[in-house]
Amino acid sequence: MLSCVTKKFEVFILKTRRKSPVNLVTTEPHQCSIDLRMRILARLPFFTGLPHKAVADINQRFIEVGYQTGDRIYTAGDPAERLYVMAEGKVKILQHAAGGRNVLLDILSTGEFFGNLTVLGAAAYIDSAEAQSPACVLSIRSDSFRQILDQYPGLALKTLDIMAARLNDVNQ
Repeated sequence: MLSCVTKKFEVFILKTRRKSPVNLVTTEPHQCSIDLRMRILARLPFFTGLPHKAVADINQRFIEVGYQTGDRIYTAGDPAERLYVMAEGKVKILQHAAGGRNVLLDILSTGEFFGNLTVLGAAAYIDSAEAQSPACVLSIRSDSFRQILDQYPGLALKTLDIMAARLNDVNQ
């Protein structure tokens, strides 16, 4: 999640033990501030130009999830039910190639979106996403995104343009 703050806690298992203490490192889940969430969502090409109140309403439909380095966000073949937006950290997009190797397609950072939605015609993810660093990721389900398109019909055309551009990039 956003602003990943790692706190080290020393834990002494047995006080009578004469060996050095065990140091456990835990990462507290952090939350994206409302200001950061609003800035990121307002800058997404889907939502640019919307009034603050509309972005605030849209923000309520997104959830945030924290990932640690190496955590899988989704795997190729999983149902494409969420669109993801990077709030903080880095995520790598991979595609499984013949021979059992993963090919790095992209490394995404703050403000970039990835994944896909069944509402936009994708039944399953064609790639995999993995946290390259501790990351805070916002996500929205297909049905919630569909409700946004119903509520703000002008966004439907923007969304089509964005997805057509992404498809064109993939084909090239």
